[in-house]
Amino acid sequence: MFDRSDDPLNKYHGKYYGLYLDYFYKDAERFVLLYWDYWLNNVLNYVRIGSGPALALTTKTFNAPVSPDVLKANPNIGPLIDLIAQWTYARMFVDPASWRGSISNDPPSSLWATIIPQLKGNLQNVDGIRSYPTRRMMVDILQEHAGHARL
Repeated sequence: MFDRSDDPLNKYHGKYYGLYLDYFYKDAERFVLLYWDYWLNNVLNYVRIGSGPALALTTKTFNAPVSPDVLKANPNIGPLIDLIAQWTYARMFVDPASWRGSISNDPPSSLWATIIPQLKGNLQNVDGIRSYPTRRMMVDILQEHAGHARL
C-alpha cells in the first residue's frame, strides 16, 4: 500500500487526492467525491501513523481560516470547503472503523498540537463558512478528546 514510488504519499496517494479535490472545487461535481473518498482514506492512513506532512496535505485546502482571497475568487466555494472539512474530520474521528481504510485508529497524539487549533477554528467559524453540522461535530470531537484539547 505504501510503496508505489520513492515518495508514495506525494507522488501517488496525495497526487490523486489533490486532483480529485481540485476537480470538485472547480466544478462542484459531487460524483467525483466517490473517487476522492478513496484517496482520502489512503492519505489518512499516513496521518494515522503520525505523518505531519500527510496531515498538512490533507487539510491544506480547508484549514481555518480559509484565505479571503480564495473566498473572493469563487463566491460559491465556501460551502464546498465546509463539506470537505466536515467529511475529512468525520473520517478522521467519527466514522466507523470499516469506513476508515486500512488503518482505522484516530490520529496519534503527536499530531494533536496541529489538529486542535483547526478543530477550534472550525468550531469558532473563523472564516464565516462553517456550517452548524461542522461546528457541532467539532464540539463532539473536542469533548471526546478533552485531554488533547487542553494543548
